[in-house]
Amino acid sequence: MQRSANCRAKLDRMNKTLHHEEPDRVPVSDFFWGSFIERWKEDFNLPPDADIYRYYDLDWIVTVPNMDPHIKNFEIVDENEEQVIVRTGFEAVIRKKFHDPMPAYLEFATDTIEKLEAFQFDDPRDRRRYFSGGDNQIAGVGDAFVRNSPPWIETVQSLYPDFPVYGSVCEGYETLWRIIGSQNALLWIALYPEKLGAFVERINGFSLEVAKAQIEAADGLLDGMVIWGDVAYRKDMFFSPDYWRAWFKPGVKAIVDVCHEHGLPVIYHGCGNVNRRCSQFGRAK
Repeated sequence: MQRSANCRAKLDRMNKTLHHEEPDRVPVSDFFWGSFIERWKEDFNLPPDADIYRYYDLDWIVTVPNMDPHIKNFEIVDENEEQVIVRTGFEAVIRKKFHDPMPAYLEFATDTIEKLEAFQFDDPRDRRRYFSGGDNQIAGVGDAFVRNSPPWIETVQSLYPDFPVYGSVCEGYETLWRIIGSQNALLWIALYPEKLGAFVERINGFSLEVAKAQIEAADGLLDGMVIWGDVAYRKDMFFSPDYWRAWFKPGVKAIVDVCHEHGLPVIYHGCGNVNRRCSQFGRAK
């Protein structure tokens, strides 16, 4: 598959930046809220299919395969003109009010430590994650509500001629809280540190295989990988840096290592103030 000269210039810009070399300019891109996109189209009188990445000729773009632990379409619990309530492949029940910016997590099927220990993941290498369309929580329930997302590989192929294309994968905590909720995640770290840590190790293995399978499925069409990992808030981390280092960091490192083995740079995206982790344990590279 051929790439335009403009795309090759973008890729050179991205790679030089991530390898601490001097590019022609700073790469420009973003992750856009759906409500922002709608307002942008309205204010600029743009057609419904307007693509902000192409409109501004942005420098790179991230793609999202199906990372749900259980591969299945959304179960509609309730739906009307104002909202929809669904159960997803994370076995979470989520309410999406169409006029609100973000969804509300109503309940989690995995609500005891015993259920967590019994929780099983579907095969991370299942071809449906990469080669079939369908519903998945990460792509479908956010500030917008989307059903039947297209096959991930088709998205990668459609973008490759014009943009540096990155895959993406959730690290341990980003996956954990979607299965048991933020409150239980933080509580169980304190109450059951070893049992929860053992489950995080299983998440780490799942996420690593999701990363490997993306690389294999793309067959040379990926230019990098983004690791999603919100482990902090405005003031500090959600939990002890010691706990992060013991249980979550090995999973992040394994993903970074396999990406580097395939010549792919990694961007570790996380919201919040992680200065305490970085100052004590070194910055992720």
